[in-house]
Amino acid sequence: MEGKSENKRIAKNSLFLYLRMFVLLVVGLYTSRVNLMALGVSDYGISNVVGGLVSMFVFINYAMVNSTMRYVTYELGRGDINKLNLIFSTSINIHAIISFIIVVLSETIGLWFLYHKMVIPPERMTAAFWVFQFSVISCVVDIMSVPYNALIIAHEKMAAFAYISLLDAVFKLIIASLLLIYGGDRLVLFAFLVLLVIIIDRIIYGVYCQKHFVESKYHYVVDKSLMSEMTKFATWNLLGNFSWICCTQGLNLLLNVFFTPVVNAARGIAVSIQGVVSNFSYNIENAIKPQITKSYSQNDLSRMHTLIIASARMSYYALLFISLPIFMEINQILDLWLVEVPEHTGSFVRLTILILLSDTLANPLLTAVQATGELKNYQLTVSLLSLAILPVSYVILLFFPLPEVVFVVSLIISLIIQFVKLWIVGPMIQLPKWSYLKDVFIRAFVVTAFSVFVVGPVYYLFDASIWRLLASSCYCCLAVLLFSYVIGLNSEERCFLKAKVVSFFGKRNM
Repeated sequence: MEGKSENKRIAKNSLFLYLRMFVLLVVGLYTSRVNLMALGVSDYGISNVVGGLVSMFVFINYAMVNSTMRYVTYELGRGDINKLNLIFSTSINIHAIISFIIVVLSETIGLWFLYHKMVIPPERMTAAFWVFQFSVISCVVDIMSVPYNALIIAHEKMAAFAYISLLDAVFKLIIASLLLIYGGDRLVLFAFLVLLVIIIDRIIYGVYCQKHFVESKYHYVVDKSLMSEMTKFATWNLLGNFSWICCTQGLNLLLNVFFTPVVNAARGIAVSIQGVVSNFSYNIENAIKPQITKSYSQNDLSRMHTLIIASARMSYYALLFISLPIFMEINQILDLWLVEVPEHTGSFVRLTILILLSDTLANPLLTAVQATGELKNYQLTVSLLSLAILPVSYVILLFFPLPEVVFVVSLIISLIIQFVKLWIVGPMIQLPKWSYLKDVFIRAFVVTAFSVFVVGPVYYLFDASIWRLLASSCYCCLAVLLFSYVIGLNSEERCFLKAKVVSFFGKRNM
């Protein structure tokens, strides 16, 4: 009964997260178009690359995000509220220290890099400075929000994210509208308004936690033992997040050094689409993630294995469902969506989608290894492989100065990393490697291959038009649904899904 209740909660949370995603999808597509039109390609690229420069320093905080999430969820699974409050208060103290460190790094190294290394038109340097400052403040606000967000996710109150996102979407629409009518420097206004929305979101999440979770009341306490334990856990995450930053913002800066802000604008659009598309898989992962950690804390490894495999497989199918039509028809989509399409945008989006699909194959294994607390071997190996992307891309760009190079290198190394993750994590949680390969990797490959084989003729036999876009998109979605059900699911999952569908329509007919 308890397992059924937890499965029902996962399904309910997934539904709320998908509601949130669809709202952000519609608003994101519209606001990206308006923001690009209002700012222009050059300013849009400046906003992307300068904001990315600040993000280079936020890898310090990302390490503590995972640490906070793990400890909060683990203790919630054990039911120790007093220990949970101690962890929450300690995490507030740690994040305050991190905020101070990031401000110092940003205002020294960050400003030096902005003025001496970045390729920005001289007449836009003042605007870039203010974008940088607003981005620093935004990062600090985000950092101090982490413990509160960790509580919401650990308690699996995903409805809160969905409802607050509705308000957040309204604010983004207001920003887009103001940019169109504002007569001053739109780039500076854009950065300021984004900061304002982040502050409002932080206040709302804080009030929600104070009202619903008794452990969210901050008490000044210095528990050196707990702080040392959480910091030690975060240290290995620090290496992992540093490598992630190098693979994202580091490559963004590399593109800026070798090319122009127009290429950064193209990557910015690709990243925007990546953020929207990835939600189709992250929603399932985020709904299941707390249950994976709680299962480990309760020593229920069998259920943990089931959740990990289900999370990886379902996340991949959900991502393929939305990304395959975009992959096939990206050029038409961009022409309809944007007033001016920066060069290389289409190829950037396609390669980004392939990288996302690769990463999704083994994402739940990170949750598993964090639940165990044994991060050293995992982070050392995966981080070193990820860090290799930057120097390899740099060397190849010297001989083949094509911006797509960095994405191709990222894709190849990403595929290698997924297999390495399985070989490291499998023995740690007694997960049979062949079972994971068969149930996740092989099923995902077969579903993808069949879907592409069936959809390909529609794309190549007909000329580009709005009708081909609609037809191929529908065909892609139907193909992925069909092959995910027939090939991607096992017999038990198919029976479960069939029973749910029959039950749903049976209630509708009563």
